[in-house]
Amino acid sequence: MLTLTQPSYVDPSALIERELKTCSRAYVGRDVDGKLLCFYLTEWHELEIDGKRTPAVYLGLSATTQQTKNTGLVAALYAEALKEITEEQERRSTLYLLWSTTASPTIFLAMSIFLEQVEPSVAGAFSESGLKAVAAIRRYRKLSPIRAGEHPFVLRGVAERTLYSSDEILRIEKIKKRKSFTLFDDINVHEAMSDRLLVVARTPKKTVGSKGAR
Repeated sequence: MLTLTQPSYVDPSALIERELKTCSRAYVGRDVDGKLLCFYLTEWHELEIDGKRTPAVYLGLSATTQQTKNTGLVAALYAEALKEITEEQERRSTLYLLWSTTASPTIFLAMSIFLEQVEPSVAGAFSESGLKAVAAIRRYRKLSPIRAGEHPFVLRGVAERTLYSSDEILRIEKIKKRKSFTLFDDINVHEAMSDRLLVVARTPKKTVGSKGAR
């Protein structure tokens, strides 16, 4: 895992240590010799929202080898995780809350494309239910409460000892320019100060109660 994440970070060891302490499931892809090619970590848990226990999944760290980037390997792991979530939703007839933290426009934009009810929007907007989800996640992870005057989805200093590599920063800047993506700048998410954006979402509603739907 360290080898796969190294190109994107100055030192990924603190990040991996945090993820392995909280994540309960790992999806992995290997070559014919058993060598790790990609992985995706998630945490299945519950949140208390409006006095009710709400099933949730934290969408954690993923990575692949430099040689297999953009080949669809990691996307296949995402699809497998989503398949398991939708199957469990169907079994329980309830929607799961999905959430993640990121300072990467790639992750945010991918969630916006493939998931529903993604908050905040690319313009930074959010709903009352999204705000309640943020408060519940902050309580669950024992993070500081929402600061007055700040965007509630911004988590200050949570990614301790975790800095993007110079190559990753350059890649992100190119994406931001090409996509005209300004959200992180608009709401003051500073990756260099260990800030992260909290993103909440849902899987498609049509999967609930629809056996075999994907």
